[in-house]
Amino acid sequence: MDVQVKKFDEAARMDMARLIMEMFGQWRLSLEDRHTLLALPDTVRKRQIYKLGEDIPLPDDRYVLERAEHLLGIADALCTYFPNSRQARSRFIRSHSKKFRKRTPLQIMVDDGLSGLIRIRSHLDCTYAWDVSGSKG
Repeated sequence: MDVQVKKFDEAARMDMARLIMEMFGQWRLSLEDRHTLLALPDTVRKRQIYKLGEDIPLPDDRYVLERAEHLLGIADALCTYFPNSRQARSRFIRSHSKKFRKRTPLQIMVDDGLSGLIRIRSHLDCTYAWDVSGSKG
């Protein structure tokens, strides 16, 4: 079965990059973590990451865009969880939790890749978890 992948034009990829880079800044992520979380191709050098959303859109790469969608879903869910505190959102990303076997959500997303992003998004967004579980009719 072929997976249907959404297509994003350059303007949409630029907007996604801008939002994600703002979020990464709030989370105070290293260049290495930014590169890893987005699974950027080797052609995107780490120093170019700062230009994403300013001069450079996200690459038109299905894996990068899939991860970007999950990251934006996580950001949206964090805004729902912590509507009045950017600090609480950042603290959640970096806090060790029994729920995650004493790992941080950031460690899970970086170390486990796409499955880690899905795990954190599912934890934060019950509607998304419901859809992924196949419970949606």
